[in-house]
Amino acid sequence: MLRVAGGNATLSFGGPTVKISDHWDSLLGKLKRKKLSLGTKLAFVPEKQGEPFILEIKGGEIFCDDKKVARFAKYNSGFFIENKFNYAFVISNDVPANSQLRQVLFAVAIAQHRIIVQTTILIPI
Repeated sequence: MLRVAGGNATLSFGGPTVKISDHWDSLLGKLKRKKLSLGTKLAFVPEKQGEPFILEIKGGEIFCDDKKVARFAKYNSGFFIENKFNYAFVISNDVPANSQLRQVLFAVAIAQHRIIVQTTILIPI
């Protein structure tokens, strides 16, 4: 079980920081959209242990260190249409089962509407 709590987006540029906690309500780390980056890049900073990493989302696929680790997939089978699912979230078999990366990917899938904030930056010419 994961707990994903979004921060206040009122005064944040690029979206709020999202806190990810485990089933004991212990903070695993924070996920923040990188400012002024091309595309959608999310920086994860662990609270206690582990290495920080950056997730990059391109066309429904998620990359970490230029390696595809997950994707949002559209399925048109009867099960998905009947139950009104918009997408399925697929994590690569190369991501270890109990890794911090897998937990963060689950958090992105669960709370994608909070984490993947669409922003437009206008640059004067």
